Amino acid sequence: RFPGLPCLYAGPREKTIYLPLECCRIAGGQRAVKTLTDKQKADVIRNSAKPAFEREKAIQNIVTKANFKSDPYMREFGLDVHPRMCELQGRVLPAPKMDFGNAQGMVVERGQWDMRNKSLCSGMTIGAWAMFVFVPQRQFDDR
Repeated sequence: RFPGLPCLYAGPREKTIYLPLECCRIAGGQRAVKTLTDKQKADVIRNSAKPAFEREKAIQNIVTKANFKSDPYMREFGLDVHPRMCELQGRVLPAPKMDFGNAQGMVVERGQWDMRNKSLCSGMTIGAWAMFVFVPQRQFDDR
């Protein structure tokens, strides 16, 4: 139906199976199970460690270079990308507190808890407990 659009490569690597995108549907509840490579992990850390204004500038450059207004695929699917970022009200949440056996209410400093010379709270017996599973029924095996 859309011969100029890219196709989805499916199947084992030994075979060449291409499926038209208009025939594909993503089933709900899908998740990525592949682990990231070391390079991908390093890229995520490096890119997320940049100051917000640098990330904003990089995103603005990508949007400008992509020239979405003249993209025929965007027009075909009725999509539009606004060139300006939206502004939202935000707030900084307080750091969580951890209770330890000898240091009640220890606060996070520089993104980490200092565990030196700390002991965990004493354990206790749990008389009754319950578990809640919040997954779609088709993903739950009650064995």
